[in-house]
Amino acid sequence: MRTPGEVLCGLAARWGWRQGPDAWSIPCLDQAGHRVSITVAIAQDGVVVTSSAPGPWLIHPLRVGRLRAALRDAALTVAAMDERPRAG
Repeated sequence: MRTPGEVLCGLAARWGWRQGPDAWSIPCLDQAGHRVSITVAIAQDGVVVTSSAPGPWLIHPLRVGRLRAALRDAALTVAAMDERPRAG
């Protein structure tokens, strides 16, 4: 059974809510046809991809473009972070 927080986050993800300024959420379906989301986030060492449920996932063709864009934006952001001068 899902907790109320998981249900609320699931509803928000369906509406395109991002978890933070450095995260993107893409709605999709799991193997059983339940709504889940794939999250693309930025970490110090690279791009992190997680899901609210284990795969495989069914992604609508138009949402594949959103996933691709999220991966591209995250990768470009990580690359820009690597190019910044470091203190010390």
